[in-house]
Formats: sequence, C-alpha cells, structure tokens
Amino acid sequence: MNWKVVAVLPFFGGWNIGSCWGGGAPPPTTVTDSAGVEIVLGAPGKLPGVRVKEELRIGVAEGDGPYALNGVRSVATTSDGTLVVADGGSATVRVYTADGEFIRQFGGKGVGSGATDMLQSAGVAGDTVFVVASSAGRPVTILFDLGGGFLTSWPRNRGDAGTVSLLGRSDRHWVGTVLRFPDPSTLRPGDRMTYSLGVHAVDPRDGTIGERLAVRPGRSLTFRGGMDLESPPIFDPVPRIQAAVDGRIFYTAGDGYDIEVLDDAGVLVRRIRRDVERAGVTPDLFESFRTSVEAFFEEIPPYPGKTEEMRRVTQGREPVVPYLPVIGGMITGSDGSLWVERGDLAEDPVAREVTLSVGEMMDDPDPRTWEVFDRTGAAVATVRLPAAFEPHVADHESVTGVLRDDRHTEYVVRFRLRW
Repeated sequence: MNWKVVAVLPFFGGWNIGSCWGGGAPPPTTVTDSAGVEIVLGAPGKLPGVRVKEELRIGVAEGDGPYALNGVRSVATTSDGTLVVADGGSATVRVYTADGEFIRQFGGKGVGSGATDMLQSAGVAGDTVFVVASSAGRPVTILFDLGGGFLTSWPRNRGDAGTVSLLGRSDRHWVGTVLRFPDPSTLRPGDRMTYSLGVHAVDPRDGTIGERLAVRPGRSLTFRGGMDLESPPIFDPVPRIQAAVDGRIFYTAGDGYDIEVLDDAGVLVRRIRRDVERAGVTPDLFESFRTSVEAFFEEIPPYPGKTEEMRRVTQGREPVVPYLPVIGGMITGSDGSLWVERGDLAEDPVAREVTLSVGEMMDDPDPRTWEVFDRTGAAVATVRLPAAFEPHVADHESVTGVLRDDRHTEYVVRFRLRW
C-alpha cells in the first residue's frame, strides 16, 4: 500500500512578480545610527504577491503506520532537505526524504534513553536532532543523531538560573533562550510582572548555561499567588525570538513592526522596520472571543470544574491594547531570509486567540498573510498561505508545514513559491 500522498493543487492567491527574487518590491531606506546599528525601513504600501503551489503531501486520511500523523508538533529540515517531523500522538521523531519517503523513526513513549511522556518539538542543527519533551513528568531536552542514535538528555529547568530552550547552533556555539521569572516571594497577588528572555550560549552535552549574549523583556503577566499566573488580556503582543542557521538572532516585542537582528555574539547589528496601518481593537472582538470560548466548552462532556475553567479562560481578558499586534510569528530561512506573519491582517483575529486560550486548534477558514525579507532585511514579497496551514520551515523557494483538512486529518505539506 502506498501511504504517501503527493498532490498538486491550484494556485492560492498572489501573482507572479518576475524571475528575480524580490523583483518588483520597492527598495527600503537604509541608514546607520550613531551606535553603528543599521536601520532598514521598508517602503510604505503593499508588497508584490507571490503564488504558491503544493508539490508534496505526506499523510493518510485513515489507517496507521509511519505516514499516519497525529498531533504534529513541529517540522524541521536538514541542509539536504530531509524532513524531521515531531509527531505528538506517537511521541516519535519521524524522518522522511525530501521527496516524502519514510526513512526511520525514533523516540516514543515509555522508559529508557530517549523515551518521553509528551513530545513538544524537534529541531535540527547540523547532524543533531534536539527534542523538547517531557519525561517522567519533567521537561527535558533530548539529543539524537540523524540516524536516531541517542546522544544525551538533560532537564530544561535549571533552578534559579531559569528554563533553557535550545534555538540552534552557529559556528561559534549552541544558542538557547533562558526564561526567568521574578522571585514569587517578592510579589503579591495582583502584581504585574515581566519575565526576562535571555539568549545564552548553551553546552548541548548537559544544558549548562554559558555566556549571556543578550537579554530582552518577555511578556507581562499578572501574579495570582503561589505559582499561578493570570492569562494576559487578549491581543497582548507576544515577544518572539528566532535563531537562523548562520547564528543570527531575531527578536521582536510583537507590538509594532520592529525586529532586532543580533549577530551570534549577541550584538545588535540591524533593525527591520515597516510603516504599516494599524488595525484597531474594538469591543465586539472580546464579545466574539467570549462567545467562541463558551461554544467550545459546550461541546465538551461535563467534568468537575468545567464551569470554573471556562470562566477562568475569559475572566479579566478584556483587551487593553488599542491595536492588534502587527507580528504574529517569525520563521528564519536556511538561505538567510526571514518570514513574518502579519497578525493584524487576519480576517478573523479572534480564532487564534481562542486557540491559544483553550489549547485546541479551532477552525480557521481564513488564509494567513506572511511577508518575506531577504538576508539584507529588505521586504520583497507577500505570501498568502492556504487556510488551515501552519508553516514551520520556509525560505525563498518553498514553505513546509502542517495542513489540517475539514476532518482534522493532518498532513505535512510543502508549497513551492512561484516567483
């Protein structure tokens, strides 16, 4: 039986802009400030659109086996295009060729080296696969080679030092984020607190935190007492950090269109900015959010505390920001490109807020808009990706991620950009 599905679909949105990458996009204005930081200011207005065409689909609607996907947490690629998929349902890492043929899988639930309770993601750095998971109820990082051989594992929680998450590796060192919350003993219920998001060199052998390369503010939350944090108001901007394969680090506070680019030593070398019109937050958006959450819980069978949990999801979540966050996500490409999701252009901005709040993928019928930048920070195009598609890997040639159909069957899909 042939388990792999390869399909070619009609074009989705956009139009050709010529054979040259970035052809047709207005050039940015670039200046250097007194600190030597390059400021790349994109020209106002719309960017040229680019079509996408599906060229690969991995998955099956029914059955089991290595092509049946359930709860895909992440998709990564190696330098030769090999696909590394974290399948949450089986808690395995699955490896496929660039053409979608299954090669091997490793990890899985159980006990012993490399086993997990819950798989969160799998990334690739050179010939190493680094997995974020839970083992025996504790958050851990597990390293494998591409052949599935277990290398090492270590706890992500490092006590007072914070929680470590690997981002990737440059020629100089492995890089990770270190999340640190204020000491709860210094807080009172109702206090607002902001966690710090540090970027450090990390020893991949045991998770030892090394040199601090940079530190940025994280999200601001309300302290309830003990270890309890109140969910933030809806549409609060989310700070994001991504690492490129060349070691560069991209950070945004998520509010305005302002992205910092740091080199692999943590030095700020560039800021990418675009002048865009802001979409306002209106009272009816919160009412729509509350109605959607209530509808979600109504479909769930009764259980103790269900009403309290529903109230907790909506209580105190009224938006406090006047505008929708501009940036909804970032992806760094292996070719130095940067993809930025325009969260403020969502046709239904409530759907994602509900998904984040209840931890379940809500029906999202609308395509999402991403803007593509080359390695110099120049904005070159807009890409409208199909509905129910979540991108994980992208460059100027293709974008790969997870597509869910109307029966919630999952596929790993690659779209080719038609410049």
